[in-house]
Amino acid sequence: MPNILNDFDPSQFLRQYWQKRPLLIKRFFSDFEDLLDEHDLAGIAQEPEVDSRIVSQDNAGNWRNTAGPFNDFESVCVDAWSLLVQGTERYIPEIDELFEQFAFVPYWRMDDVMVSYSVPGAGVGAHIDQYDVFLIQGKGKRRWQIGKPGGFNEVDNNGLRQISNFEPIIDVVTGPGDVIYIPPGWPHKGETLEDSLTYSIGFRAPDTEQITHLMIDTLHQSDKHHQRFSDPDRVIASQPAVIERKDINHLKRLITDLIETDSFETQLLSMLSDCHIEIESESDAISIEQLKSELAQGAILRRREGIKPVYVGKQVNEGKPFTFYLNGEKFESEHSAKSWLEQLLNCKQFVLDRHVEAPPEAFFTTVEKLLECGYYAIE
Repeated sequence: MPNILNDFDPSQFLRQYWQKRPLLIKRFFSDFEDLLDEHDLAGIAQEPEVDSRIVSQDNAGNWRNTAGPFNDFESVCVDAWSLLVQGTERYIPEIDELFEQFAFVPYWRMDDVMVSYSVPGAGVGAHIDQYDVFLIQGKGKRRWQIGKPGGFNEVDNNGLRQISNFEPIIDVVTGPGDVIYIPPGWPHKGETLEDSLTYSIGFRAPDTEQITHLMIDTLHQSDKHHQRFSDPDRVIASQPAVIERKDINHLKRLITDLIETDSFETQLLSMLSDCHIEIESESDAISIEQLKSELAQGAILRRREGIKPVYVGKQVNEGKPFTFYLNGEKFESEHSAKSWLEQLLNCKQFVLDRHVEAPPEAFFTTVEKLLECGYYAIE
């Protein structure tokens, strides 16, 4: 696994650059070696559940955008073309470990790793993303241009959301191990100079449409959340066309009261943890006694590729269980296991520290469930 520059300060980066301005970091990975090649990438793109596409542009400037899965590459890998594959961290453990190196941003904000392979002259055109992205250059070289945000009209070009040309304020060529950070809304354009692999670390940010759908889902879950406006203290309306401010505020409170319910919070946290990964439960269940024995002997609990745990910080005891979410699924454990489970959820691999007091029984009971669901494996 490549190593991040020793002098990179995540706190400084978050203060000065995150969602503020782009940044080029030369040799961010001082010893970067590709974690797959174009043949591996093509193999993943043949799977029906994988989100993949090939984007190409001919000499006349016409764009072509073809969605996978692909069985025949010759007919689509023409002109200046790029193969782009989403969610590669689910299939390549080393890419999942690469993703983990950006966990100075919380898991619920992390989306996936898109890997692209492109030939000279290829790209996807000038465009704007609505999310943060780190672009890691693998083999080859690419030219990146980045402009200032604001005032661009997007057009749909055969399924590609593109913008017109912009005045670049950054114009650089990246090589292996170089990283570019681009905040949302900043126009950018990449052009391949040599056969290249690029790893795009993408993040997500829920919008009001998603939140609204969650509210509707919460209402559908139970009739008890349905509230109707009522006004038993109504007085005579001298001006019947007027709606009083207090009535407006009352109507708004119907929405805020729904948002404050435990049901809505559960829906929200489920969404933020959902990686849309289908995992089959383990057929060979492990007993708690066997689990205890193997962990005591130094076995590793490894989280499945692509899974990103989520839980609310500073959960108060008061006899309530410790609650967390994996892949949209809610889990609860006795509060006595909270500190141990927090250690488990905040790292990719967990090893029991034999020099401290053993975890409570509730920890092993919960881990047994996670193993059975396939979210963790014991090695």
